[in-house]
Amino acid sequence: MSRRLILSIFIIISLISCHSYESPKTNEKAEENLYDTFMVYNRKMAEYENQLIEDYLARYHLSMNQTGTGLRYKILKEGEGPRIKEGQEVALEYKMYLLTGDLIKESKQNNLMRFTVGKADVISGLDEAIRLFQKGTIAKIIIPSHLAYGATGDQQHIPPRATLVLDIKIVEPY
Repeated sequence: MSRRLILSIFIIISLISCHSYESPKTNEKAEENLYDTFMVYNRKMAEYENQLIEDYLARYHLSMNQTGTGLRYKILKEGEGPRIKEGQEVALEYKMYLLTGDLIKESKQNNLMRFTVGKADVISGLDEAIRLFQKGTIAKIIIPSHLAYGATGDQQHIPPRATLVLDIKIVEPY
């Protein structure tokens, strides 16, 4: 199903349910149907996004590990020492791309990304990925939209439902 068709169905159901003056039981049934519609829509969108990621991997001949959340990663250079843990502060160099290859953000020489792991300072996909690595690790990660900026994007550079590709180097826990 196309996005427009699914969105149209959602709008129609929403309009109908907003103007309904039926009994509470009928409204409960309408809410269940709306919930089911949302579930189907989200499942289809997740399947579509997964296919886009698979196409990206095939196009660039990449083989990556995948976590249970859908995060994908490939260690390009192993770091040293123990894995980074919750509560640790880290600094990293990064380049952030869309699946189209468009560069949308990057760290500058004196402006590294700095955050505390587990403190919701960054998108959940990056927080999850960092815990897989050590100081000095260089990696490529692919973050599905539900682990990034979701259905709304960041209202600036990142569009809605954007899958992000990051090239990162963990400079240091600090």
